[in-house]
Amino acid sequence: MTRGVSTRKIVIDGNSIPQRANSGFITAFNAIWGSSNYDMVNIAVGGQNTDDVLTRLPKYAFAESLAYGEMIYVLHEIRNQIKDGTTPADELTKIQNVFSQIKALNTNILTVCVLTSASLTTSGDAGSALLTDIPICNGLIAAESSGYIDLKIDLYNYSTFDDPFSSVFSDYVHYSSSGITQYTNYIANEINDNLL
Repeated sequence: MTRGVSTRKIVIDGNSIPQRANSGFITAFNAIWGSSNYDMVNIAVGGQNTDDVLTRLPKYAFAESLAYGEMIYVLHEIRNQIKDGTTPADELTKIQNVFSQIKALNTNILTVCVLTSASLTTSGDAGSALLTDIPICNGLIAAESSGYIDLKIDLYNYSTFDDPFSSVFSDYVHYSSSGITQYTNYIANEINDNLL
């Protein structure tokens, strides 16, 4: 979905979490910039992982970024593949590949990595690798210093999203309506305050 006509373009990518938050992102960015001061497209796809993001990047017309005075690519870091045995170190490599490809397309694209929040598959997963591997993976990405990522937003260490049993979650992974509002407002404000 695209909103507004502007010299600023925002691309939202990831899995079902940002995909479900599309209207929340529009509301959050409208509140900061106004509806006519940016364009936004959400290319996130539910159920996908970082390998899928790498596969579809060449298909997306990032060349159009040349027509914008400013382009921001936002990836909600994906841990779906943890069930397939992907280690935090492997995920870091995948993330680096995504952002290095973005910068190779256009070095002026501003890049944002949203480090994923606590999550479970079911209420009985309290001891699962999801809870132990996510903060390890986030720490590796946060310490990444190659210059490919311009802003890192750590949801896990933001107290609202560190407990998958809290009311901001609807099913231990995805956010409730109130959670989506807090999620999108937090990201929009972090971008406005710490990237632009």
